[in-house]
Amino acid sequence: MSALRRRAAGVLLVVDGAGAAMTLAMLLSVIATHQPTAIVMVIVRAVAGAIELVGGMLLLQAREPGVTVARTGAVAAAVAGTLGIGLRLAPSSLDPSMRMPVVVGYWLFAVVVVGLTRQGPRDPQ
Repeated sequence: MSALRRRAAGVLLVVDGAGAAMTLAMLLSVIATHQPTAIVMVIVRAVAGAIELVGGMLLLQAREPGVTVARTGAVAAAVAGTLGIGLRLAPSSLDPSMRMPVVVGYWLFAVVVVGLTRQGPRDPQ
């Protein structure tokens, strides 16, 4: 994988992971007022964001497990977005008409990260 693709995927993951952390920080003050399912979904998204953040940093540092962690984080975030936003299992102030486009965006993000981190025919694993 080229250094440019690795860095691009790393930056995308760090930004999305940091966004998940900021969302969690905003929800912490009111989390006790939500249903248990919503609380679990917030935790799942926070874990996915942490995996994204770690994967992005590993890619930026060109460390060995970076590709696997990055892909896992991107797909985990897409799954968490689908469950939380698409199926309305997590608290969100998002307009209902924008839910599906956001879910599609999460999956496009995951596809882009997986594409950027794919190994070429000459790239070592």
